[in-house]
Amino acid sequence: MKGSSKNSFIALIVLTGLVLLSACGTGPESKPGFYVNKEYRFTVTYPENWKRQRDDFQDVLYTAGDESGSPNFRIRIGEIPKGVALKDYPKGVPAILKKRLSASSDHKIVHEKMITLEDGTQAVEYDMEWNYISDFKLTTTYVTTYKDDKCITVNSSCLYGTVPIDKLKPITHSLKFYK
Repeated sequence: MKGSSKNSFIALIVLTGLVLLSACGTGPESKPGFYVNKEYRFTVTYPENWKRQRDDFQDVLYTAGDESGSPNFRIRIGEIPKGVALKDYPKGVPAILKKRLSASSDHKIVHEKMITLEDGTQAVEYDMEWNYISDFKLTTTYVTTYKDDKCITVNSSCLYGTVPIDKLKPITHSLKFYK
C-alpha cells in the first residue's frame, strides 16, 4: 500500500473502532423511577412518582412530593475516609450528620450488617433513628460502598413511624454498578 492509502486505511479502522466503542459504552438512560450516574456507572431504582429536588452530581435528592420531604432518598458521592474500613463506616455517620446539620441530635444506629449488592459489590447496610431538628424525628436506612476510590451512599428517610423501614430498603438495595 502506498503511504496515503495506508494512512487512510488506518484512519478508517481507528474511526470505526471509536464509533463501536462509543455505542457500547453509553449505558442505561435515566427515566422516572430509574436514576443513572454515568460517571461512576451505577443505577438506583425508586418509585416513579417521586420528584427530583436536587441533583448537583455529588448530592442527589428525590422526594415523594409532600411538603415534609418525607419519604425521600438521597445519593451522596464523596471521598473514602482515610483508614476507615467499609464495615466500620456507619460508626462515623452520626458525627458526619452533626457536622452537616448542627441542629441534628440523638443519632442512634439500630441495625448494621455487611451485604452483597445484586452485582456482587460489597456494601454495608445500616439503619438510624435521629432528630433532624428538635421534634422532627427521622428513620433512615443506608447502603454504603467504596468503589473506584469513592464512597457512595444511597439512603432513604421518612418521618419516624410513618413508613416501615423495610418499605424503603428496596430503594437503597437497588444500587447497582454496570460496566
